[in-house]
Formats: sequence, structure tokens, C-alpha cells
Amino acid sequence: MRFPIRRINFSDPAEKRQHDEIVQLVTEMLELHKEHAEAERALDDRRHALQKRIEKLDAEIDARVYALYGLTEEEIRVVEGGSG
Repeated sequence: MRFPIRRINFSDPAEKRQHDEIVQLVTEMLELHKEHAEAERALDDRRHALQKRIEKLDAEIDARVYALYGLTEEEIRVVEGGSG
């Protein structure tokens, strides 16, 4: 199954808002990964809490992208590698 690359209509306020929210979450994810890598190197106790935040944020990003593309439950299972 192949999915098209969706073009964002930046003239549509709802689509622009969805895009901007996803960008914000991805930016936060990048920062969390940086913090987590630093915590791993220092064997910092924060690393486990950071990993949980990363996992939660990853699920949130996935959900928003699936909504942006209007994916069905079956399509989501395919994307996530489950049986479809």
C-alpha cells in the first residue's frame, strides 16, 4: 500500500494549524532526544522519564499525522506494520 505525500494548503486556516502543531511537536521531540542523549551519557536519572515523554510525544505525532491524512484504522495498522 502506498500513500501520497500530502500537500498542505496554507491558505486553509485549519490545515495550517494542523501543520504548525505537528511542527511544534516535532521540534519538541528533537529537543527531548537531545536531552535524552545527554542524560544517557551522564547516566542521569532523568533518562527514563525522558524516554517515557519521547514515547508519549511520538504517539501524539503519529495520531496527528494520521488525522491529517485521514487514515482509517486499517491503514494505520498497515503503516504501523500490523496485519491489514
